Amino acid sequence: RLVPSDSALEVLATGAAYDLEFTVERTGGTAGCSVAYATADVSGSSDAITATSGTLEWADGDTAPKTITVSVLATADDNDSFTLTISGASSTASISIASGANVATVTFTA
Repeated sequence: RLVPSDSALEVLATGAAYDLEFTVERTGGTAGCSVAYATADVSGSSDAITATSGTLEWADGDTAPKTITVSVLATADDNDSFTLTISGASSTASISIASGANVATVTFTA
């Protein structure tokens, strides 16, 4: 799951660039696994974040949390929002965002 454990997050549009960090926790199983992640613009404006995608990987026996960093641009404003989606878990381990959801929606506030 992604921590904080709320699938609808509000963050401040500060007029300055900064990073949001999402912690992904793996529960269940100890076999190696991986999961894909990607951000997507929801508001129709591509000036809120730097698009981010990749793969998180856990080796056999690794249960440590992993971090996804999303760079917020100085041009983000209170009309912007984006999603962070994880998908394609490669094992039976439970990897989810906020109470079992697979998508977190982030909205900027003034």
